[in-house]
Amino acid sequence: MSQGSSCRIERDSLGTVEVPSAAYYGAQTARAIGNFPISGISVGHFPAFVREYIRVAHAAKLFVVRNARLQRIRLGFIRLLLIGSEAGKGQGEECGREE
Repeated sequence: MSQGSSCRIERDSLGTVEVPSAAYYGAQTARAIGNFPISGISVGHFPAFVREYIRVAHAAKLFVVRNARLQRIRLGFIRLLLIGSEAGKGQGEECGREE
């Protein structure tokens, strides 16, 4: 950070680091920016990339939410099957059949 610039101090498991006050990121991103200066071009110069990245992230979130919902439904069916098989145990034993 240059002297006189407006910054805040962020803390993480590695200690403290200065982050620009206007930045929406924290200590770990500030460390990454300092450790991996690849091109010097901000991602803000690629609005289409950012927009599409957000769409992909949103689609992934929807998948996780829907998959979790399907898993709960599936577990409910399994419970019903187990309850049904427990209720049906012993049926037919009086006829000499074993299950």
